[in-house]
Formats: sequence, C-alpha cells, structure tokens
Amino acid sequence: MQNNQRWILLFSGSHTLDELESYWNDALINAQSLRMTYLHRNEAIDLIRHPVQEFPDIYSDATVERILYWTNCQPYLIQLLGTVLVDELNKRPEPLSQRPTPDDIDQIIPKVRDRGINYFRELWKSTINEEQRQILSQFMSAGHLKNVSKRQIKTLIEDKEILIKTNDNYAFQVPLAETYFRQQVE
Repeated sequence: MQNNQRWILLFSGSHTLDELESYWNDALINAQSLRMTYLHRNEAIDLIRHPVQEFPDIYSDATVERILYWTNCQPYLIQLLGTVLVDELNKRPEPLSQRPTPDDIDQIIPKVRDRGINYFRELWKSTINEEQRQILSQFMSAGHLKNVSKRQIKTLIEDKEILIKTNDNYAFQVPLAETYFRQQVE
C-alpha cells in the first residue's frame, strides 16, 4: 500500500510504534504516529451537549461538570457515558420530562463501566505493563508513590496518561478508569 497514493490506512491502538515487537518494523516502516489524547474542555462540553445534530438541550451545567469529572474529557468515555445515560433516560415513562442530574450520572457509573469493559480491560491489561500495574496497585492502597522511579511515574503521566501530578501527590486522570482499576486490585 505504500506506493498507492490514493489509499491511506489508519491503524489505531493503545501502543506507540516503538512499543511494538520488532517484527512490526518492516510492515510499518512508513507509518506515522499521531497521538490522540483528551479533548480540550470546550470541545468536551460541545460533544456532551451536541453528540449529534439537533440533540435536545437536556444537560444542566452541573450535570455537564459531573460528566467532565468522571471522564476528564476523554472522548470515548464521554460518548460511552452519554449513550448509557440516554438509554437509561429512554426507559423512563416520559424520557425528557426531567433533565438528568449529577446524581443520575453517578448512578449509571457501574453500567458505564460494564458497557465499556473492553476499553477498561485493554487499558489495564495491555496499555500498562505488569510493573506499572503493581505501581498503581501500591498507589491505590498507600495513596502515594514513594520509592517509585521517576521514569515510571513520568511514563504513567505523560505516555500512558493514567496519572496526573497534583499539588503534593498524584491522582488518576480519569476517575471512571480508577473505579475499574480499583475493582481489579480488589
């Protein structure tokens, strides 16, 4: 395909090219990496409020903030949460008689996690390695990352986008992913 100017192939995955086994080198010699990451806050709000054309204005500002909290502007998780929420609203006798509340968002988190199981499983089992899973397990039980190499912390923050640096500690970037990780550790 490298000599055909009318074709562009898009490969998507959770690993960078340098993380792949060496046998991929020949097959992907002309591949270019494009990092896909979290949306900017305004983009995430737009996706929440307007997932499709002519979507009704059903979200209060507080509900939008709750969705942003759980997803941290991760586009797949925003869409997943929105899908589960709309499915739940459609089960009501009059689906749009009430606007969804932040409590409605919190109540569907287990269903979101169940519906997105393949994403969360891939994140836990494949995106991060065994050493990183151990570090995250330690962090979840101890609440800190003492005695962890700066290289590993940097990888979990910058490359894997699992953690963020807070004022004096670390936190998970995506609380929704954290709930799955905690479930795996327990």
